[in-house]
Amino acid sequence: MNFRRSDFDVTNRINTTDPVCVQLEVVRIYRNLYERAKAPTLDRAFDDMVALYRGHYPGYLRCDTEYHDLQHSLDVTLAMARLLIHRPRAIILDDALSALDESAQSALLARLRSELPNATVVSLAQRPAPLGAHDRHLVLHRRADNSAFMGSHAPALADAK
Repeated sequence: MNFRRSDFDVTNRINTTDPVCVQLEVVRIYRNLYERAKAPTLDRAFDDMVALYRGHYPGYLRCDTEYHDLQHSLDVTLAMARLLIHRPRAIILDDALSALDESAQSALLARLRSELPNATVVSLAQRPAPLGAHDRHLVLHRRADNSAFMGSHAPALADAK
């Protein structure tokens, strides 16, 4: 029986609680994609992300959320890099963009669309995606009796404000 540790990726090779391990893998993927590229911008992005989450960035406090923590961000970063290498036909983003603002979500989804134009992207989220980020939207609402129904994007957008 194969056992995957919760602090490792799906390959059980990359410790997703260790920013350096994830950074090395993402840089390796980046260099495989862009052979002549150097990675100082990626190195800086990882340094900034770690400093922000740990409260070492001037003007910011340490992140104390239980789910959208540094490990979650490292998991998503690694997964996004792997999408570019493996080029799947279907991509399911389960709450992967929730830490991003609308502008960053739109930019990331546009980049996925340009890099993987034939892929079907399904985003599952607790808040609405920016309008125009997807070709179709399916919004589930919950009634007072706890039953669900499909509706339009408009009530979800109103609730988000």
